[in-house]
Amino acid sequence: MSLDLQVRVSGTSYAVPAQESDTLFDLKCRIFSITAIDPATMKLIESGRTLDSEDQLNPKVTLSSLKITSASKIMVVAIPQPSKE
Repeated sequence: MSLDLQVRVSGTSYAVPAQESDTLFDLKCRIFSITAIDPATMKLIESGRTLDSEDQLNPKVTLSSLKITSASKIMVVAIPQPSKE
């Protein structure tokens, strides 16, 4: 089933199409294509819970199993990476 997620990045809302069968990595890639924020630096927060944990590496954990629906509001926080000097 298709989802129309509302994703907020730096005060701007984006409509991000997704599927219930998508993984967190799939969702991060979709957000990257819209915002150019590196998926490695993204933290996704939904209703006060951080979605980025071991789940993003597990292909069996889908948006559906995380109870993400079209009504979900997701906030993206970009975590700065230490400079490589």
